[in-house]
Amino acid sequence: MICTPRSDLSARNVEGEMVILDKRSGKIHQLNSTASFVWNKLDGRRSIPAIVSDMVQEFDVEFEIARADVARVVSDLVRLELVTTSDPESPTERGN
Repeated sequence: MICTPRSDLSARNVEGEMVILDKRSGKIHQLNSTASFVWNKLDGRRSIPAIVSDMVQEFDVEFEIARADVARVVSDLVRLELVTTSDPESPTERGN
């Protein structure tokens, strides 16, 4: 799965944490440092496993902990409709 932040969001880094303004819902979201790290990696090209690997290297955390943290953050971002998702392995993503 690949995630990309919605293009209509305004996001700013404030003292190491992302603050996201969602004009569509009228809500402001403040991400903690872990969620901010994940958010900054969501570029529409990087896969979830690659983000987990980045987290393991950056924070010297165990793989299983990083995987659970990234999964939780991505799940929350999807639930809040702050990101769009795609599956590069699906036929529609390959253009078939």
